[in-house]
Amino acid sequence: MAPFLSEHISDVWSKYFFSHFNTLFPLLSQDELKQQDDPLLNFAVFALGALYSSFEYHSSLFEKAEYIFNILTTQYTISTVQALIIMCWYCHLIGDVQKCGMLRRHLSEAVEWLQLVQDTMHNVEIKRRAYWVAWKPT
Repeated sequence: MAPFLSEHISDVWSKYFFSHFNTLFPLLSQDELKQQDDPLLNFAVFALGALYSSFEYHSSLFEKAEYIFNILTTQYTISTVQALIIMCWYCHLIGDVQKCGMLRRHLSEAVEWLQLVQDTMHNVEIKRRAYWVAWKPT
């Protein structure tokens, strides 16, 4: 969780994410989100959850996720793929087709890169879910 966000409000946004997005696209579990504590994934989840909850500053949370991706992402992980999927869906919902297209290009690069890495069965299952959601026709 981000240090400046209260645990209560981030829990509310996470609940909106899991009840609106994750029921359609089972991308990650609540336990995984808490265990990973990945800032990019957290802000992507918070931004989409805030959008679903009609919180007026959802765009600020999305901008923070974008900043983290652009500045701090040096290599791709499954969390990066999950965050990019969530961020692309956010852009789809707000009608920003151009940004969604850019994020899908990054997503494609990340998926290609991750296919070169050997993983545990758990990570293979998580990747399978992420790939399914990433390439599911909209």
